[in-house]
Amino acid sequence: MSLLFAPRHSIKVGMVGGGGPSAFFGNAHRRAISLLETHRLFAGALRSKPEEAHAAGEEWDLEQVYGNHEAMAGDAQHVGLSYITIVTPNCSHFPVAKYALQQGVPVFCEKPLTMTVEQAVELRDLARDKGIPFGVAHTYSGHYTMKVLRILVEAGIFGALRRRNAFYWQDWQRVNLGIQQEHRQDPTKSGVFNCNGDINTHNEWALRYVIGLLPTHVLCQTDVYGPDRVLDDDVNTLLWYPDGGSALSAASQIANGHENDHQIGIYGALGGADWRQEDSGHLSVSLGDFPVADVRRGGIGRLVNLLQTDAVRKLCGDGPVDHFAYLIKSIAWACGLPTGHEEAFICALAHHHHEFGRWVHDWNEGCRKPLEAKNYDVPNAQDGLEGMEFLAACKKSVDEGNVKVEIARNK
Repeated sequence: MSLLFAPRHSIKVGMVGGGGPSAFFGNAHRRAISLLETHRLFAGALRSKPEEAHAAGEEWDLEQVYGNHEAMAGDAQHVGLSYITIVTPNCSHFPVAKYALQQGVPVFCEKPLTMTVEQAVELRDLARDKGIPFGVAHTYSGHYTMKVLRILVEAGIFGALRRRNAFYWQDWQRVNLGIQQEHRQDPTKSGVFNCNGDINTHNEWALRYVIGLLPTHVLCQTDVYGPDRVLDDDVNTLLWYPDGGSALSAASQIANGHENDHQIGIYGALGGADWRQEDSGHLSVSLGDFPVADVRRGGIGRLVNLLQTDAVRKLCGDGPVDHFAYLIKSIAWACGLPTGHEEAFICALAHHHHEFGRWVHDWNEGCRKPLEAKNYDVPNAQDGLEGMEFLAACKKSVDEGNVKVEIARNK
């Protein structure tokens, strides 16, 4: 499905973590990489114990298997490894990423980026100072339809924004967590939050990605409902933005009947849109009094044609319509399969690996000179840091009695 910006299977990826029996994200990354003609999962240090790491690597039929991440990063140049992807518990993101950067190896890391803002600043600065590509796996902005939503907002099709919502509902933590209880409810492994750090960060990132603004203040309230828990499983947040607008962001992992229901709603003076992860091939767009348009991945021509009508041009203006028509061409690469052939979560993650691989390829082709991260449509170290700043402000809000606090930013 990838555009061949590089020779077939020339982007060699190494994975740290992800090889355990309950490691969902390891398999997700493995499957995503397998969809790309330019990429191959080449090496791995898949478990924390060397003997288990070797067994998992052999089971996955990797060409290079290592007992620990240090050995793989140290051997990266020798075997031609393009980058590593980190799929470990939150507590080890920082040391693994830092060591790889010190060896000159590009990093694509799961979120949240680190355990603390200070660690995130250190990784951001290290990657920036060395000019090494660094990506963060906020999977859902890899969806083509979310990219369309961002372009609709950027072009001004909806007019001045009035309301922004982000929700994320799951129910799998309504009962005891079983094998995952140990690390998800241990602050030394998960951080100061469970649900807030696990899925509400997806809400905050989606809003940031779609509307293109950093929140300045947050009010956060968390609850603990499930058995034998110390960390949150339900969270409500209010966010404020520099344009004077606000957003409601809520997440729960004890919401009965919901599996992986991530939702974004953006509403402006002229129109709005609703996006849902569980139906990610579709985007519901409303403009004025026109019937709601069901925009489908692979069927973007219908929306383009609607926007070109005289009536819609009169509503939205020629400038926003023409700007949308120009911007939409930039994401054609992410359209994937034809409409009706759903690719969903794995392909969204593959889109991020595609863009990060393109960044690493360009970096290598340019004699490893620093490149502008903004030229690649994948979350980067700065984005990961901003997510940690959001979580730190949430913790301050909770500790001070669920009050509105400013989000401290690190330049």
